[in-house]
Amino acid sequence: MPLTVLPLLAVLAMAQARAGGSPSTPPAGPAEPLLGYRGEEVVVRYVPGALDRAVHVAKRLDLVISELRGPLEMAFPLTAIVLSRDEWERKGLTRSYGLPQPLSVGTIAVPASGDAGTVRRWKTWLGTELPDLGGVPLAGTADDASSLMLSDLVLQVEVCELMFERTPVGAADPWIRGLFSHLAAISLWSAFEPARMPEIESVWARMRDQIPPILELETRRQQKGAPPLAMEHWLLSESHLFDGASHAYAAGGAKTFRKLLKTMTKDGKPPTRAQLVAVYPSLAVWIESLPPEAGIL
Repeated sequence: MPLTVLPLLAVLAMAQARAGGSPSTPPAGPAEPLLGYRGEEVVVRYVPGALDRAVHVAKRLDLVISELRGPLEMAFPLTAIVLSRDEWERKGLTRSYGLPQPLSVGTIAVPASGDAGTVRRWKTWLGTELPDLGGVPLAGTADDASSLMLSDLVLQVEVCELMFERTPVGAADPWIRGLFSHLAAISLWSAFEPARMPEIESVWARMRDQIPPILELETRRQQKGAPPLAMEHWLLSESHLFDGASHAYAAGGAKTFRKLLKTMTKDGKPPTRAQLVAVYPSLAVWIESLPPEAGIL
C-alpha cells in the first residue's frame, strides 16, 4: 500500500470541521506528520512506528463497514487516526488514552499501543487481570497487547454507532442508537469471531459489576479536587447496552436483526421503544431491570 504523509494538525482540524465545531481544547505544538495506510474501506493515518497497528485497525474496520453498508444501503467513508499517548494528550483529546474517541461522523482516533497506563485503567474497570491473548506480542508486554484488544471491542461498537448516526437510527433516542450499535457489533463478532463471544460477554459483565463501586467514591473524590469519572459513567452505560443487545440477539439471532435493519431502511423512520420491544420481547424485562446508575433511560 502506498504511504502518504499528512500533518496531524490538519487531520484533526478537518475532522473537527466535519463535526461542525472546534475542539474544546485547541491542538497544541508543532504539526506532527502522520503516515497513511489505505484499507479496502477505510483510510488510516498513523504515527511513525505504528504500521502494524494501522493494518490491524484497517482490517477490523474494513469488515465492519463492508458488512453493514449493504443492509444500511449507504456508503461510509471513514478515517481512523492512530495516535501515541504523547500525541493524544498533546492534542487535548478528552477520552482516556486506551479508548477510541470519535472526532466526527467519519473520523475516529484510536490508541497506537498499550502501556502501563492503559493496562492499569483496564484492570481497574474489569477488577481482574486482563485476558490472556496467547502468543508473543509484537511490541510491549502481553498486558499491553490485551489492553489494545479491549480498546478494539469498544472501537467496533463506536464505529457501528457512527454508521447508524447517518441512518434513521440517528434520530432515535440515544439509548436506541446505542442498542442498535451493540446489536450490530454482536452480529459481527458472532459471525466472524464466534469463539471469542464468551470472553467478550465476560468483559462487559465485569464492567457492569466492577464500575458501580468505583462510582460510589466519585463524590468523595470530587471533594478532594478530582475530576468527575466521565469514562466510568460512559463505560457502565455501554456495558448495560451490551447486556440488552446480547439478550435480544440471543433470542432473535442474525436473521431478526437483518430484518429489523431492512424494515428501518425501507420506512426511513427512527425506530421506537415499542417497535424494539415488539421485535425483542426480552427487552421489556431488561428495560425494567436497568439500575439508575446505568444512565440509559
